[in-house]
Order: sequence, then C-alpha cells, then structure tokens
Amino acid sequence: MEEPAPRVCAAAGVVGRPTANIGYVAMTKNPFEVHYLTGEEIHIGDRVLFSGHPAIVVVVIGRNEYAPGYPREGRSNDERGFVMRTDDGQMYMYEYADEDIKLLSRGEAPPHPSADSGCAG
Repeated sequence: MEEPAPRVCAAAGVVGRPTANIGYVAMTKNPFEVHYLTGEEIHIGDRVLFSGHPAIVVVVIGRNEYAPGYPREGRSNDERGFVMRTDDGQMYMYEYADEDIKLLSRGEAPPHPSADSGCAG
C-alpha cells in the first residue's frame, strides 16, 4: 500500500477548493447541502480518507452540524462546506467534496478535541 504524502502541521484550517470537475452530484440544487462524489450526504462523524490520510468530518456548515468542541461562532461568513480533522489534528475546510475525499464509514460525532492536537510546537 502506498504511503500517504506527509502533511505539515498547521494551527489554522486550510481552505481548499476543488480543481476538478465535481459535477452535478456534488453540487446540488440546495446550495447548503454537500455530498460526496458518490452522492451520499456529508455528516459530522463521517470517517473519510482525505488524500490518503484518515480524517473525520467535524463540521457541516449548511446543515448546522457542529461536533462538540467545534463551535458555530466564527463561521458567520461561511454559507456552505464542511471541515475535516485528520487523525494527526490538522483541520481542512472544503466547500465541495472532490475526488480526494472518500467516505469510509458513518460514525458518531467525534469527541471533544483534547489539548494535545498531535502537533508539536
């Protein structure tokens, strides 16, 4: 199995926008809904593979789904999208799912983030 590319630890989230043709499935008629390319709705607690790295969905903005420890405050300018936390604690926000984000399993809302995010310094 190919090793995932290393990621640099970041204190703030990284905003990413898809560069590929994400098509109609990901861009629905409801501007606040977000879906994986396979058509399933994105929800908090989803375990995903993000560019080869395991992650969990912690926020789905358009549905007002916020996992414990990930408050709505500070997201007043965001209308749609979702936030993932990789297993090493890095945060990424996407407006739409692209081919680098694959649903692995549905799950419960993730636990409140601990003080140790897995990032040194």
